[in-house]
Parts: sequence; C-alpha cells; structure tokens
Amino acid sequence: MGMATILSPAVRARSLPVRPDLGGGRPKAKAKGRIILHCSPFVGADITSVEHLEYLERYNTRTMKWFLRGVVALVAVYVTFFGAVALAMLQPPERFGRIMKHMPAPLVWGALPAPRMWLWARKGGLTEGSPAPAFTLSTHDHASRVTLSSHRGQRPVVLVFGSYT
Repeated sequence: MGMATILSPAVRARSLPVRPDLGGGRPKAKAKGRIILHCSPFVGADITSVEHLEYLERYNTRTMKWFLRGVVALVAVYVTFFGAVALAMLQPPERFGRIMKHMPAPLVWGALPAPRMWLWARKGGLTEGSPAPAFTLSTHDHASRVTLSSHRGQRPVVLVFGSYT
C-alpha cells in the first residue's frame, strides 16, 4: 500500500452528496494506484478517494460563501429597515403617521424592538425646573389661538391634559 491519509473530524463529519465519477460509493481496496480512504460512519455516503475529498472541500467552500453572503444581505436589510423606522420615529407625529402608513405594521412591531425604539425616540429632554416647550393651541371656542410663551413672566399657567371631570 502507500502512505495513509488522516482525515480531520471536520472532514469526517460532513455529509454531502457523493459524486460517482470521482469514486463515490462503496470503498475499494485500490484504484489506479491511489490510496482509497474510508470515511467515518457519521457521513451518509462513503468517501472513497482523494478526488472526492477535494470535491467536498470545493463544495463546502462554495456553499459556505453563499450562506455567508445571504446572512450578510439579511443583516444589511434588517439594519437598513431598523434605521428607517428609527428615523421615522424621530419625526413630528404628523410626519411619523404619514411615513408609517406605508410601513408593514406586523414587520415593524414584530421583527423590530419597536416599543423600545418608540420610548427612546419620544423620551424628550424635559426635567423638573426646565422651561416648557413653545407651542400654540386653539381656545376652547376656536375663536383665537394662544401661545404659551406669551404668558411667560406674567402669571402662572397650569396645563391640564386629558379629561377634567
């Protein structure tokens, strides 16, 4: 016989298709002066030649490259979608509503951590003692508009949001 070849556990554990034209199938004692290898029982089909092992290595390399490309593409799509939704959440409510009207709600609220993103985007920067943000509202009879900053320094203002019953 000739020199023996030792297969690594990674090569032995692979279960990939056998190519009959490269000596796949049942193990043989010798073929055309080459050493024939018999692989471990973990493999679904016997590996019977060095050429077959080389084929498996090429097959695994190609498969792994396509798998990694697919994973990278999915991650890129997820990160892009995450960024688009986060950017939309930072917009004023009217604009946010117009943007979200075109987004698939199950995907936004199911695939993304949208509730946490929403709390982050809307947390605001108000603390105790900081001045109230400037805004303008209609009066209760809708006859005129009132700006909060117009009352600054004149008298106390109480803002009541919600039902007052």
